[in-house]
Amino acid sequence: MRRLVLATVMTVLLGACGNATPVQVGSMATATSSPSPDIRPSATSSAPARLYPYSLPWPVDLVESDWRFATAAWDGTARIDHGNRYTDSAETRDGSLFAFGFPMTGGPEDLRDLVAEQAQAWHGCQPEPSAEEPVEGGVADGILGVYACGVTPVLRWVGVHEGFGLFVGLIVAPGSDVDEVEARFREHLAGLEWTG
Repeated sequence: MRRLVLATVMTVLLGACGNATPVQVGSMATATSSPSPDIRPSATSSAPARLYPYSLPWPVDLVESDWRFATAAWDGTARIDHGNRYTDSAETRDGSLFAFGFPMTGGPEDLRDLVAEQAQAWHGCQPEPSAEEPVEGGVADGILGVYACGVTPVLRWVGVHEGFGLFVGLIVAPGSDVDEVEARFREHLAGLEWTG
């Protein structure tokens, strides 16, 4: 019953869950995902995929708050803030960690450009990264970029797996060594698992 209610709500919100036509960048296509919680009893803290089909392990000693999960799936256009209703988020020693995504066609470049455009409009972030390179997230090809939002560095990773685009960001904590934070961020992204 709970799955039926959730599926109905998400279909109404997005018109883009399960086997429905996804929101996307580019031409229309159908994506199927089956998000399921994934909580691992280990030395890592994992963000279960409540609405989004991923699991992202993060070392427990780096996580300073409970994970807060999205209460509504992103539609590709609604304003994103690192802790709003469209994001899974947690505070970490390295900064504010957050993730969101949506069914789409196209590749990581399409999602990167969409997020960069929106982040510039909503938060005054630089539209171009100061550094960028291909970085895998689990089994998905992706792109990792370092951006500046005002004077604050932000790490952004985007990847697309089986028709679902995922963004994982980290607003770097003041006083942190960005290179060290980025090295840890890359390491954690390697453990990303797709659950859909």
